[in-house]
Amino acid sequence: KSRLIFPIHYKRQLVAFQTRHLIQKLYLNEGPINHYLYRMERINPKYPLIIVEGIFDYINTSKFIHKFYKGRMNITTGFSKKLTNEQIKIINNMNLSSVIFLLDGDSWHDYYSSSIQLTCPHSDFIILSKDKDPGELSQREFLRIFNDNKKVLSQSDSTGISTSIL
Repeated sequence: KSRLIFPIHYKRQLVAFQTRHLIQKLYLNEGPINHYLYRMERINPKYPLIIVEGIFDYINTSKFIHKFYKGRMNITTGFSKKLTNEQIKIINNMNLSSVIFLLDGDSWHDYYSSSIQLTCPHSDFIILSKDKDPGELSQREFLRIFNDNKKVLSQSDSTGISTSIL
């Protein structure tokens, strides 16, 4: 009662789900949620993959990507502050050319250990300021971030940490 339900499918089968309480910021995971990525069947290995921290980050960023980068970028979430070994294996098996972590300021260090385990040729970070979160950004803020990070988003050969301050 009073919860949003986010189903996780694999090969058209429901394998897990995450719920979010509408009033309190409480999440409940059911099933092996940390063995999957959200909507991973939609990931096209030809295009960069943007990874965000949580489901609301995914929803907001996906809306922006769909409007401005439809068919040229992928997006997913691992549902937590750090990718699991199973999720890293999934990403590595996709043979992606580029993975970009779009994270709020206090999460990037948790994801750094995940990034060094990736086998793709390019991984990078776009870090928001401490008070910003991808799930709360406006279209204008997204446009500014993506404009400020064109090199990262265009699969540059360099790796490193990019910071966007709003």
